[in-house]
Amino acid sequence: MTRSGMYLCAIVLCLLTVVPGSFGQEQPKPEPAQPAAATSGTHKVKQEPFKIVVEVAGTFEAEETWPVALAPKTWSTFTVLKAVPHGKRVQKGETLVWLDMKEIDEQLQDQEKALQLSKLALQMTDTELDTTKTTLPLDLEASALAKKIADEELNYFLKINRSFLEETAKYTLKRSQQSLEYAEEELKQLEQMYKADDLTEETEEIVLKRARNEVEQSKFYLKSTELRTKRTLEQEIPRQEQQLTDAAKRAEIALAKTRATLPVQFEKQQLERAKQVVDIQRAERKIEELMADRQIMAVESPADGYVYYGRCTRGKWPGVDTLANQLQEGGKLQANNVFITIVAPRPLRVRADVTEKDLHRLTKGVAGTAIPAGYPEMNLPSVVEHVSPFPIGPGTFDGYVRVTLDEQAKPVVPGMACTLKLIAYEKQDALTVPAAAVFENPADGERNLVYVKTAADKPEERKVVVGQKSDQTWEILQGLQAGEEILLQKPETP
Repeated sequence: MTRSGMYLCAIVLCLLTVVPGSFGQEQPKPEPAQPAAATSGTHKVKQEPFKIVVEVAGTFEAEETWPVALAPKTWSTFTVLKAVPHGKRVQKGETLVWLDMKEIDEQLQDQEKALQLSKLALQMTDTELDTTKTTLPLDLEASALAKKIADEELNYFLKINRSFLEETAKYTLKRSQQSLEYAEEELKQLEQMYKADDLTEETEEIVLKRARNEVEQSKFYLKSTELRTKRTLEQEIPRQEQQLTDAAKRAEIALAKTRATLPVQFEKQQLERAKQVVDIQRAERKIEELMADRQIMAVESPADGYVYYGRCTRGKWPGVDTLANQLQEGGKLQANNVFITIVAPRPLRVRADVTEKDLHRLTKGVAGTAIPAGYPEMNLPSVVEHVSPFPIGPGTFDGYVRVTLDEQAKPVVPGMACTLKLIAYEKQDALTVPAAAVFENPADGERNLVYVKTAADKPEERKVVVGQKSDQTWEILQGLQAGEEILLQKPETP
């Protein structure tokens, strides 16, 4: 091949390398960090503009958002009647969601009635406590008096009444015996007298009959008295003694029980009252919580803005369809779950997914443009504000990019996708060479060798200092000058 033909091949190769998409068709994007395959020919080193542009996928995100969630204290049932549509512009204080209040209103009524009953019960308890305070010493005194009376009754019986009852029983028996003796003696005297007098037979029989009946009755009374006396002495008196003894013991036990239990019962009443007070306080707190929950169920917009269903996650709105179903009539909302976010349309920023290979390039202050996916004719000035130092996923880092929105950017709203073209490096007079023309140095393993074409037609191996790198083009800081030609393929060793 002639020298002019070699120059022509080199020029064509440079055009294919630097200007992808030439000749009317889009060229495939080269794999990152993989240099183009070496080709034969040479490349003339020259000073020219060199730019490294990093393309990053991003999403427009509102800087001011107000998540809306139900954070109840006790209520857990939230049934939707209707809700404002996704994307509607609302003002602060405007109702966003209408919820069914029937169940919570009914429970509030039940709780209030229960609270009234509890307060009435507390009043009754207070009355009982006041009565107990008054009657407690009286009850103790009455119990002690009952014990005293029982002891006195027993002592009186043992010391006086028992012997008197025994004496009375014996004396009654003795009187019955005497009555019989008197009746028998009288009958005997009558019978002797009637034999000596001249009374008529009829009168005599009448008097004697009465006397004999009197004797018979006296015998019966004596027998009855003997039985009764025996019963009194053997059963009734011992039984009465036992009853009085038992009564004294019971009175003693009752007094001990009264002394032990009445203060405890009074303390128990006080504890029950304290518990009633606590229950009333809890019921009042429950009502307060229910009323607070009912108040938050009147869901109002916390600010002016647009209604977005769900929570913003790095500029995106996952789960909108699910929340749209939940915000239909009859849908159920979960507590402490963001179901609507109020979004301020301006200002906006871009949340970008920065790949790990571009992490070193996209530092704070790197500028470029944001191109909305829906409006590719727009080029919105953008500047990198911050890139997270820690990954948010495998090989992905979170980027914050400040974007300038002018009049033409009115259609851009939060949640739209965009492509960021950020100029990571730019130099107007850089010495550049194809990446494939820089070869590995066997001495240190670095790719810092080029082969310069010489007049003697014997390539000169030269070590260079490499600057910035793109996928296809590398900047040379030292070791080459403009106008020199380098080989695009490593020469064969002779």
